[in-house]
Amino acid sequence: TGFGNPWEYYAVITNATKEDVTIKQSSRFAVFDFAFLCHAYGLLEFKQDTLSHCSPNTLHLTSEERLENMQHLIKALGLLGDARVDKLHQMTHRLGHMINGDWRRIIYHDATGMEARRFTTFA
Repeated sequence: TGFGNPWEYYAVITNATKEDVTIKQSSRFAVFDFAFLCHAYGLLEFKQDTLSHCSPNTLHLTSEERLENMQHLIKALGLLGDARVDKLHQMTHRLGHMINGDWRRIIYHDATGMEARRFTTFA
């Protein structure tokens, strides 16, 4: 499906016989069944880049690539907090997932980092 050889991923640590595997990374654990299925059926494309700016239905990346006819944007990965988000939302505090305690303005983040081994299921 175009994901490359998983034994060569930077976060995969294994012995020579590949009998014992550890995944160690400082990012979120990005294994979602729906993402793999959507990618396998050609409904999803992963991009590793930085968003420069948005214009109507177009995302402009710092690599100068433009993604056109974009109706939705989901920021699923991103490892470092960015003070520009606080400034954009004029955020002084959070109450639960609410920006400045406003129930109409929800923001969410996950904790980063993981070290895992001996997977038996992802369900």
